[in-house]
Amino acid sequence: MNAGEGMIRSCGIVAERDGQVISMNYAQIKPVTIENGTGVRVSLFVSGCRHHCRDCFNPETWDFGYGKPFTAETEEEVLRALSPSYIAGLTLLGGDPGEPENQEALLPLLRKLRARLPEKTVWIYSGYLHEDFLPGGRAHCAASEEFLALSDAFQTPTVTHGESSYCGNAPSGCASG
Repeated sequence: MNAGEGMIRSCGIVAERDGQVISMNYAQIKPVTIENGTGVRVSLFVSGCRHHCRDCFNPETWDFGYGKPFTAETEEEVLRALSPSYIAGLTLLGGDPGEPENQEALLPLLRKLRARLPEKTVWIYSGYLHEDFLPGGRAHCAASEEFLALSDAFQTPTVTHGESSYCGNAPSGCASG
């Protein structure tokens, strides 16, 4: 089995769907960063990516089991990091937060963020194209519509001459696109 295929191997419980536990791992939380969006932000690097982009700067995050379980405590850590007034918002990247499993696992965090800190922005970096989140698309799941609605900026690949100029974490292109 390749990295990113099959079942997620973490034990962090964040949501339930049809009686099944939805879990996610994460690689890192950067509580103060200026690299991943406008202003000072909190960045959450999730685990799990099926794109396997050429020149990816986080190939270890392709594995859905990489890193630590994203738990209720982790969620609160992210929300606390977002609370200072100088923090503009949250950036989700990874891995790929657009993977269907990750969309579902991130929804509780995004809902809480919008309820508690509605002035904060949410930027999402994904290797999926917008149409992949629509019904019938590769990344579409029950969470997709709300996942996109809760984001303010959604960075997806720009395809030129058959290659992606941005795909997830690889500015030079995507092996799967």
